[in-house]
Amino acid sequence: MNVPLAGNSTPPGATGASPVDTSAMAPAAMAPAATSPAAMSPAAMSPVPSTAPPAEPTPTDPVTQTPSDSSGPVPSAGCGKSGRPAGGVITVAGDHIYSFPPNYDGVTPLPLLFGFHANNNPIDQIRTLTRGTPLETNFVMAFPKSVGAGWTLNADAGRLDRWYDELLANYCIDTRRVYATGHSSGAQFIVQLLCRGGEDRFTALAPVASSMYCANWDHPIPTLLIHGANDMERANTNADANGRKDLGPYLASNSCSMTTAPYAVAGCNSGGTQVNPGCVSYQGCSEDLVWCSHNDPNYSMTNHGWPCFASQAMFDFFSRLP
Repeated sequence: MNVPLAGNSTPPGATGASPVDTSAMAPAAMAPAATSPAAMSPAAMSPVPSTAPPAEPTPTDPVTQTPSDSSGPVPSAGCGKSGRPAGGVITVAGDHIYSFPPNYDGVTPLPLLFGFHANNNPIDQIRTLTRGTPLETNFVMAFPKSVGAGWTLNADAGRLDRWYDELLANYCIDTRRVYATGHSSGAQFIVQLLCRGGEDRFTALAPVASSMYCANWDHPIPTLLIHGANDMERANTNADANGRKDLGPYLASNSCSMTTAPYAVAGCNSGGTQVNPGCVSYQGCSEDLVWCSHNDPNYSMTNHGWPCFASQAMFDFFSRLP
């Protein structure tokens, strides 16, 4: 059974961060070889956008119709059922929060973003971190709560099935644009879903401060992967301070070369530190892969937190995908 790491809590003054959760599906102990993706350094080249289209919904998705334009929205079964909920928010205490942007009308399919909180953090952690950003004002957003302090496959995977089915059945979602982000334990939950296999509900991902749980998964997926350049939490729990182990499975799964190009993300100020997002785009990938190795000291100066550029970078990344 997957059990979050005991005896850890959010340090005083930390914003939206958590220690790692351990499980029977433990992160790989070995660092990649010197020639593997995790060990190589980026080199600059001109970016080449991915031409692979996002995955179409599976036959089991509750989809009402498929437009003739393959790049257009695919409305969920919930389209046309009702308008925007009162106040734009639905809360079920201890289980989930759903938020709906001002332009949600119940008829026009909108993108959906799942935000999985970090260990020992409240259900609204990701909501707080994305408040006032284009994510909040353009996406339907789902903020679920894990059974325990952190996320585990055994306890929470089935509950994700319920939230996903409920959202598509009752609200107007574009099933071609379902995304996931998470911080620390929440990001690890995303990785464990991928490592389990058969996880095809998400169009693209944006994990923050994750870990390596397997060498690769069964299909490529567009990803904005964010990791501290010197994440002391990951140094202590996974011997992966710079995140190169975390990066390896994405490089392998997306069949990327080791050539990179600069990827423009605006810097920001975090507690008096000028933050360099440090983002590059890997070339030759079957699906887009952007890697941001940043210096935001967030999370009590451990470089483990949600960096100040993350929410805007996620919106920009998701929005430019086909």
